[in-house]
Amino acid sequence: MKPLRLLFCLVLIASCGTKETPKNDQFITVNFDQAIPKKLVNNEISDELGFTFLHYDEEHPIGQIRTYKITKNFIVLADSQQKLFVFKKNGALFSMIDRKGNGPSEYVEIEDFSISSNEETILILDPKNLKILSYTIDGTYESHRKMDYAHAAHISLLANGNMVLYQSARFSEKNENIFILNPDFSVVHSAFDPEGEILTALPYLLGAMWYQHNSNTYYKEALVDTVYKIGNLNRVKPHMVLDFGSKRMPNDFYTDVGLFQKNSSNHYQLGSIRESRQYVFFLMLLHNNRHYFLYDKTSSGGMSFNLGTAGLSGNFQSDLGFWPQYIDDNDTMYMFMDAGDLAEKLETIPDAERIKDVLATNDNPVLLSSKLN
Repeated sequence: MKPLRLLFCLVLIASCGTKETPKNDQFITVNFDQAIPKKLVNNEISDELGFTFLHYDEEHPIGQIRTYKITKNFIVLADSQQKLFVFKKNGALFSMIDRKGNGPSEYVEIEDFSISSNEETILILDPKNLKILSYTIDGTYESHRKMDYAHAAHISLLANGNMVLYQSARFSEKNENIFILNPDFSVVHSAFDPEGEILTALPYLLGAMWYQHNSNTYYKEALVDTVYKIGNLNRVKPHMVLDFGSKRMPNDFYTDVGLFQKNSSNHYQLGSIRESRQYVFFLMLLHNNRHYFLYDKTSSGGMSFNLGTAGLSGNFQSDLGFWPQYIDDNDTMYMFMDAGDLAEKLETIPDAERIKDVLATNDNPVLLSSKLN
């Protein structure tokens, strides 16, 4: 079977000059109004596409994936059944946590989870039951701690052993939205973005973008155009400003559901942010269509990014719509794809017989991956 290669059909902001290695503390300004077309093809930014088929167990099928993390040795995902699966990198099932309930070792809901840098501990965030639970990577319960953050939505473990919690200040009695806690749950630092105070009682919940890269945590609150970085110094600092230009929706349009529905399709709605050492990937919605931006940190002037329709091509001549949902610290991009959708895409491709044979007996989601150059 011949390999798939990536094809990104994108738009590039004009830039010139010699590329240089991006600095760790580089502050980024992304101007979305300055996009002009350019196509990136095949191995221009990444390697061939890989497929990982997760172990299939009829007694424990995977439901809809809610969130997942990928470490050096493991693929860890939480699904709609409130189960947490731990797979080895080859797709073999390593362990599973299925402890829904109200007991000391149980959770009501897996809102988010985080994995320690040594891959030995998993923390599960359960705001409905006001607690954080600790399990070993093999699924053994260790302990739990009660918490005061009923609206907590995200958790990350920092390399220094502290944890970061996010909860929307708009739905809490506390003004802060970020809490950095040490292992005994004492608050080391808390922060609140003043711009987020513009609207304090929205009629519906607007979540925050949240991702990790290079042992740091990054987040962007709704209605705020700044991405913030949280690192081992236990402080929150600005990392990136997103200038949506003429396509930015005024904050006032968010105050009324009817007004939002009427105007939202005419303005940028940020779908996701993912970051590698060299690139920042943006998925955007505009006029009910998806648009894909790629910002290159190494370009002269720091204003190189792409927009367009992302897909895959190569020997299969098939567009699988690959765009990274997750990027690990080794600069490998990942995306889960429904097994049925993948089988349909490859139905008429003769070179994909091995993949189609696996899909005939395993309907778990398939993990697609590609290493950035």
